[in-house]
Amino acid sequence: MPDFRRPICYNVPMRAIPMALMLIAGVMLPILSARADDKPDKRDQAVTLPMSVLAEDASAKVFGVPVECNGVTDQFAWKTIGATQISESFARRCKIKVVPFGQDPPLAPEVRQFCAGTAVADVKFAGQSFHIKALVLRDELCQDAERNGCLGFDVASAFQWTWNPAVPAITLRPPGSKPATQPVATAPMRVYGECFWLTVTIRNEPVEVRILPMASCVQADQELQHKWDMSSTRPVEVRHDRFGSVRYIELHGKDTVAIGKDLAETDLIVLLAGNARNANAGPKTSGGLGLNFLNRFVFTVDPQTHQFMVFSRVSPSATRPAGN
Repeated sequence: MPDFRRPICYNVPMRAIPMALMLIAGVMLPILSARADDKPDKRDQAVTLPMSVLAEDASAKVFGVPVECNGVTDQFAWKTIGATQISESFARRCKIKVVPFGQDPPLAPEVRQFCAGTAVADVKFAGQSFHIKALVLRDELCQDAERNGCLGFDVASAFQWTWNPAVPAITLRPPGSKPATQPVATAPMRVYGECFWLTVTIRNEPVEVRILPMASCVQADQELQHKWDMSSTRPVEVRHDRFGSVRYIELHGKDTVAIGKDLAETDLIVLLAGNARNANAGPKTSGGLGLNFLNRFVFTVDPQTHQFMVFSRVSPSATRPAGN
């Protein structure tokens, strides 16, 4: 019987040990290397979805993406800020129970004005599932692009997303994925308050704005307007629709919206916060980079690396280099 209390020793010459280790390494390293090579590239996990036009005006097209909500599939706007929203009529289609807000006021007074309550929904998008608490929009106050719903930050922040309005299509990858091609321009981005924020220059004034791929136009908040010499712009115009009146200016020539030193765009409408008579009227709002700017490019937003990357131009328009 062998004595298991003592180790089993083999009579191997000491000079043979280095050679044996080299032989083992020679066998194992290719195996380990092959296993490392077998690890899928994050770019291989990309999902590209077609986008459809949900609304269109003289400024821009608003696109929708395919979404399944409680077993019902339809087009949702790609809003990317705040909570995901569904309309009252879509909630009925999905047989989702709408819970009124009750006595406790929502985070902002305007939420109660536009929303009937909240609803818990199971959303499937780009191969991933989300169990979310959505805001329910009142049907009579829904814009055309909101007739079904809008995907908010709670879904958009789970992806690195590439916007291509020329196809049109959206490509979703895991956050932090290496871009398939080299961007022509990159800008740092902040992610907070359930929004993606980018610092731009509008009419030579730097300002941090939200990225708004559902808003048709660039938007200027009250603070930015106070920095401008409004008399040096074209006259402030007023646009009327069923939601009320909105003030706006047109940017031409040297008046631009610029990202860093690499990119500046002109011939843009900029909506002005406040009502038709007073910029300070109503709640204080934040500015935004809307689709009349965004739809001119193929770009990527990465919530992990906090980068906004521009890859190519898709829309011919009046453009001049920044700083000229």
